[in-house]
Amino acid sequence: MRGNAVRLRWVVALPLVMGCGSHGSAPGPAPAIQLEPEALRNASYRVSLAPDGVRLSNGEYREPAAAGAAPGITVSLEDSLTAVGDLDGDRVVDAAVVLIASGGGSGSFRELAAVLNRGGTPYQAASAPLGDRVKVQSTAIHAGQIQVRMLSQGAGDPLCCPTVETIRAYTLHRTYTLRANTPRQGPQEPDSVRRGSATARRVP
Repeated sequence: MRGNAVRLRWVVALPLVMGCGSHGSAPGPAPAIQLEPEALRNASYRVSLAPDGVRLSNGEYREPAAAGAAPGITVSLEDSLTAVGDLDGDRVVDAAVVLIASGGGSGSFRELAAVLNRGGTPYQAASAPLGDRVKVQSTAIHAGQIQVRMLSQGAGDPLCCPTVETIRAYTLHRTYTLRANTPRQGPQEPDSVRRGSATARRVP
């Protein structure tokens, strides 16, 4: 009798389980928390002038300067140049930001930072220098690559006035390094030159 009772309970329970599966499906994974612009504007970033990192406040950091001393390090984030997309293949939207760092002199260094989304918290995975006083025109993330279009200095250009339009594509590697890739070969304008990991042409 005990054995029959056990078998009966299994027979009765089986349709109930099947019935539940036929009327609904198991809940999927919760949607990923997005990186909010406010979080990016108040995150910590490492730049060449501050390798240990600084925390921005509303998109800016200013190192306190001693009385009578030259201004300290400043770091700011260019909001209009933030791009979003998946950088590490986990199907979560990450970001690429452009930072401007200055040590108090005439130099104004642009740096590209790859920022991963860690549950809505920004994590700077890697960065790459773009140059001193270059003019970044646009950024985008496409197929895991960060594409940067900017004006850089050509031969004879003063640092203040770059005229060479440059397009670079960066990939975040598993070693958390950001490397520029050589773009695909294609037709170039007569005044265009291929420079290793970038396409460049002089802008009149």
